[in-house]
Amino acid sequence: RLGRTGRAGKSGRCILLLHDFEEYFLRQLQDLPLERIPSSSAFPGAPAPPDALWQPHPKSAGQAYQAWLGYYNSAKGLGWPKDKLVREATRFAASIGGLGNDGLPPPILKKTVGQMGLRGVSGLNIVSHLPYSD
Repeated sequence: RLGRTGRAGKSGRCILLLHDFEEYFLRQLQDLPLERIPSSSAFPGAPAPPDALWQPHPKSAGQAYQAWLGYYNSAKGLGWPKDKLVREATRFAASIGGLGNDGLPPPILKKTVGQMGLRGVSGLNIVSHLPYSD
């Protein structure tokens, strides 16, 4: 979310961090004076990020993965075909340390896949019961 940074006619500045797959958001901000700065030059001297920022519990990783899929599946203006959406979701899962030892993304219920309109799309780890159900 990019909030207001200037109020009552005053100017303001902000930093908007986007993942590479979120560049389509920039189309919504065309009327703003944006300056693109590569992350390598935006934070000079910063240490490289760790391979995994956290060690998620499988349930947390699964919930984050499913939320990501749901959000980007319905995002207006993205325009991705379903197979690309699933590939990018798997890349997201990898970025949060959510891939299983088998390299698969977190499991997702068959029912949820149907509700998202993703039936028949390869790359999903479809199950009838989640291994971490309450």
